[in-house]
Parts: sequence; C-alpha cells; structure tokens
Amino acid sequence: LNVHLTPHEENYNARIKNLDDIFKKIANEIEGPVDFTFLVGDLNFRMEYMFNEKKRFNSLLSNENNRKLIKEFDQLSLFRKQPNNILHDFDEKQIKFSPTFKYQKLKNGMKYSKKVNPSFTDRILYKSSSSTSVYCSEYDSLPY
Repeated sequence: LNVHLTPHEENYNARIKNLDDIFKKIANEIEGPVDFTFLVGDLNFRMEYMFNEKKRFNSLLSNENNRKLIKEFDQLSLFRKQPNNILHDFDEKQIKFSPTFKYQKLKNGMKYSKKVNPSFTDRILYKSSSSTSVYCSEYDSLPY
C-alpha cells in the first residue's frame, strides 16, 4: 500500500481516519489470505512535544539519539503502542538515521526548518502471515 496521508502537524486524527478508511476499503476488495502487507509512503506523522519538552527534544535531536527521540515524541510510534490500533500487527525496522523532514540541504550538511518539528514522515511498515516472515536488512534515508 503506497500512501500519502493528510499532511500538517495538527492533522493527527485525520491521518488515523485515513488509515481506517484505507484498511476498510482493502478488506472489502481482497479475497483470501495475504502473505505480506507493506505500508509505505509519506505517512506524515510528526514529532510532537509540548512547549516545556522542547529543550529535551532538541537535546535528543542534536545527539542523534533517535531511539529515545522516537519513543518519546513520534506520533506514529506512540499510536502503534495504543491497544487495538489499526497498525498493531505491523513492524518497522529501528530507525537509525536523522529525521528527514523538513530540512534544507547545505554545502556542509543540513539544517532543519524552524517552522515545523523535524520528523520521520516517510516510513515503511510491514507484516506477514503466520506461515511467512519478512526480514528487513537495511532501513535508511537517501540524500536528495
């Protein structure tokens, strides 16, 4: 499933509804068992923090401590931890690269936009049936 969910930080609930609608639609269209499902694209989930958490967020971002950054602030990761969510049986390889949204490429590196929170918006999630398995050998960002 290649998707481009509703953009903008404030549209979290719209993204959840997008996913619900997509999965309801394909449930009616697919006959029989499915061995693999891949959900890829611009899922548009953002890093979200309260004003009093900004210092901690920036500290984790500058240290490239993605595991803690994602665990605490990533909307998609937090949603997937909720009971009975639409993505409960999907997996994602651990992210070990810097946020890819939204930055400006410079000659000597990159800088993040000051207007929006740096985030991991482009994602790949996957699941397999009980008789098959998926192994993700690499998960990285590409420079453009």
